[in-house]
Amino acid sequence: MGVGSKLGEVAPFTVMVIMEGCTIALTIMAKTVMSRGMSPFVFVVYTNALGTLILLPYSFLYHRERSTHTHTLVYLYIFPSEFLRFFVN
Repeated sequence: MGVGSKLGEVAPFTVMVIMEGCTIALTIMAKTVMSRGMSPFVFVVYTNALGTLILLPYSFLYHRERSTHTHTLVYLYIFPSEFLRFFVN
C-alpha cells in the first residue's frame, strides 16, 4: 500500500468536494446578480462562456497527442460547411 494507491482512493472524494464547492459558489453568485437585476438568460450565457474559456484550453492539451491530420481536415473543412448549411437551410 503505497502513497499512489492512497491518492487514488482519495482523489474522487476530493474532486466531489471541490465540485460541490463550485456548485455552492455558483448558486450564491446567481442569487446575488439576479437580485441586482440581471436577467437569468444573460447569467446563463455568461456562465457558459466562462466555462468554455476554462475548459477549451484543457481540451486542446488533452487531445494533442491523439490528433491526426485526418481529424484536422474534418475540423477545418467539413465542420464549418455543415455549420453554415445549418443556418442556410
